[in-house]
Amino acid sequence: VRRAREGGEEMTRSSNLAATLSQNEADQAIQRFYGASSREELDASQAASFPRYAIDLAVKIVDGTIGGTNLADMHAEWAQLEAESRGAGGKPPSISTRSMLIILLMHAIANEAMSIRHMASTLTLRLTAADRASIGLSPEDRDGQAWYYRVTAAHGALLAPIDPYPMPRYPRASVDGSAAVDRINRHRRLTGKQRVELARFHESISSVCDARRERLDELMFQLIANVVRHAQATGMLEGFTGNIALDATYTAVQGKISNKDLSQPARSTNLEAGAWRRGGDHGDDTPSHGSDTPQIARRRAKLRFGFETDVVTMTAGEANVPDLILGVNLHRPGAISGVASALFPRIATLQLPVDTISVDRAYNNLAPSKFHEVLLSCGYEFVFDYPKDELGAQTSYHSEGVGYLMVEGSWYLGFMPGALIDCVRRANLPSDHEDFIDQETLRDQLEAREDYRLVRHGRRDKEGFQRYRLPDPKRYMAFDPLTGEILEKPRAKTVTIPMRIGLRWAQRHPYMSPEWHTAYNLRSAVERKNSQLKHTKFEDLDNPLKRPRRGHAANSLAVAMMAVAHNLRTIDNYLRTAEGIDTTKSPHRRKRRRNKAEILTRVSKPRDGRSRA
Repeated sequence: VRRAREGGEEMTRSSNLAATLSQNEADQAIQRFYGASSREELDASQAASFPRYAIDLAVKIVDGTIGGTNLADMHAEWAQLEAESRGAGGKPPSISTRSMLIILLMHAIANEAMSIRHMASTLTLRLTAADRASIGLSPEDRDGQAWYYRVTAAHGALLAPIDPYPMPRYPRASVDGSAAVDRINRHRRLTGKQRVELARFHESISSVCDARRERLDELMFQLIANVVRHAQATGMLEGFTGNIALDATYTAVQGKISNKDLSQPARSTNLEAGAWRRGGDHGDDTPSHGSDTPQIARRRAKLRFGFETDVVTMTAGEANVPDLILGVNLHRPGAISGVASALFPRIATLQLPVDTISVDRAYNNLAPSKFHEVLLSCGYEFVFDYPKDELGAQTSYHSEGVGYLMVEGSWYLGFMPGALIDCVRRANLPSDHEDFIDQETLRDQLEAREDYRLVRHGRRDKEGFQRYRLPDPKRYMAFDPLTGEILEKPRAKTVTIPMRIGLRWAQRHPYMSPEWHTAYNLRSAVERKNSQLKHTKFEDLDNPLKRPRRGHAANSLAVAMMAVAHNLRTIDNYLRTAEGIDTTKSPHRRKRRRNKAEILTRVSKPRDGRSRA
């Protein structure tokens, strides 16, 4: 058994490392090389004190002093529900859930790794007595290994009620006498037989997994919402108009891509992660077996391993409002169907202004019941682009003998000329194609479309029906596009169209109009957020070593805390900019300010260059 230095406590586990130097010999070597008298002195000299502001903010956010939601109390209720269904457990961890949340969050705010080893090092060397007290830790000093095991146990207890992909629990004395190596464990790669067994286990407790997924989504949201609510309460978001953007970004984890066939051995301990490829087509997770064609081999070489993080951010478009992240969601690459129900009903509880949401093609191609209807129920309208094969007429509707066409997300009279219907598609053709039109012609034809466009009249009703006002009959010609026969113009003044007709393509502004460009360009805000979150100097989202290495729940919670850290940094930069500090040159120095009443005018200068009042 390894022991701490004289006077220290006995460790609970033996070391697998064989010592080649005695403590005295090691101290002498350290003295000769580093000039420090002992290992303890050398370690203490290397450890900088932990930033006090990060600890204070983490405590306030977890306790709800900032934002109003006590995260530890919320987690305690879930843990109690788990205990009631599972029965009495073992000895509780010596670090409380509140303390563990604070420890994780303060490392995220300080842009430091949330690995168990690094957090244990912080608790061993970098905290003052006041720091320990505010976090809720005992004042006694402990060896680094003791903190490592304590943090490991506390982290596991924190994740237990919120892990949607739990591992089976085994009794200490296995009934069938199976060896520990045969048991399913998150810390080792699983055989094909174990992967199949784990999938069946998750199916057998699907209701438990669903409940835990809801809790994880709630904890992630409330972490972020506490900061957003505090910004609201202090008046920072008064100029926000309600425009938001949503996008997914690759989030790397360690390991290799496993075969989708569960009968094959896993190649990583991150069982819930998967293959990712830029462009949205994440392809086949099957590893290469040496028989691929060169083309397939090149495609496989572009595959990367990890999760995707959905990021919802404000897009104020104005410098007087900080663009805060409103929610994040971690999932297997391509599995984005649940993002709307996971995030937007919760974001609605913030009672922020609601206007448009800008998304890329991956989202507007989702099933309307899982995405579009959810966002419409929260009050949002869409701004998005289309693939080339969805340009032009998308769907139609007939009412009282009049036909209507949805063309690129907007409703028009059905007898709009074909040249106007297909103008955007034709502008995207190769320049040598016979139907190609240039940008000037496109602008003219988009403007001509307005004579046939239906205009919204009022809001959607509770059942999703939207009333439209028909265009002025004096502005258009009505004729049959096939025969050229002149038709009688509609006598109806308005038409009501059900929500589900064309919902997958419908959007707020006419496609390619100046209003559409203005709204769609706000989507660059979420692209900028993705880049900022991955900045290696700050959150460094794409660095798997800064997050716990295994499991969906551990990575999800860490990503949410990184979003909190980013929001705090965004607010800080916003305030510094408002003060006149140029954060691109120096994060600290203000512009020089003078009271105009104290400035002397018409001051003559002597020949030696000095000013004279």
